[in-house]
Amino acid sequence: MIGLDTKLKILSIFVAITVLCCVHRIAFADQPNVLFIAVDDLNDWVGCLGGHPQSVTPNLDRLAASGVLFRNAYCPAPSCNPSRAAIFSSLPPHQSGLYQNMQKLWEVMPQAELLPKYFSKHGYWSASSGKMLHYVIDPQSWDDYFPSKEKDNPFPRTFQPAKRPVNLPRAGNWQYVETDWASLDVSDREYGGDWLVTKWIIEQLSKPSKMPYFLACGIFRPHEPWLIRLVWLDENGKRHEPIVIASASRYLIKTFAGHTLVLLDEDDKYIGHIVTSDTPARVIVQW
Repeated sequence: MIGLDTKLKILSIFVAITVLCCVHRIAFADQPNVLFIAVDDLNDWVGCLGGHPQSVTPNLDRLAASGVLFRNAYCPAPSCNPSRAAIFSSLPPHQSGLYQNMQKLWEVMPQAELLPKYFSKHGYWSASSGKMLHYVIDPQSWDDYFPSKEKDNPFPRTFQPAKRPVNLPRAGNWQYVETDWASLDVSDREYGGDWLVTKWIIEQLSKPSKMPYFLACGIFRPHEPWLIRLVWLDENGKRHEPIVIASASRYLIKTFAGHTLVLLDEDDKYIGHIVTSDTPARVIVQW
């Protein structure tokens, strides 16, 4: 049986790779609350890690500065399913046999006890929203999950353009379309997705807690497709048009009511989503 200390070490390494981990209010002297934030496909393209000079992530940088930042950490596998399974089970691919995205976790690792279940067995309330495992929730491992753990689907309602792909050239129906990109004229509330994930996490953090918690927030962007909201509507429905404050041959820097977005051309579309995925961190840090 893997000890709790070992699993917490594995947790800290994973969060350093993908984004960061912070311990919220210590409501229980010997059982600190744990807030786990995972950002899909983030790589080291955040300001505090210096992975790309055009990345603008002030909120992630602030959160990293408030704790310990691991600069020499690597993912367990160069693919989503085996990497996430390794983090949540403490078993690397060469021990578990899970190497590919097409494999099913519970067919390959039927006896594995995942991290949230281990926390629950030791007096924690384990809950999550968004992507933690590879497109599944594994309901038995969690006490609660948004939008619904019974459906085993980790994704909340997310806006999609009426026709896809929007900009990606296609040679035929056989071609993969998820590397598509587009600008969306919708509000955060209309878009849903990561906004709904973050909203639910904040609601849980705001509730009085009767027991320590392991709370996991899974941000899907900058995972493909790169559909970016370029017009920002506040909670009152007021429209904020972008104002160009700087430009260069490769990109524009625009501001939306104090929120900075870096918009690059189609070759660098990945950067734009890293900047927009910094927004959930802003909400959590401010909370």
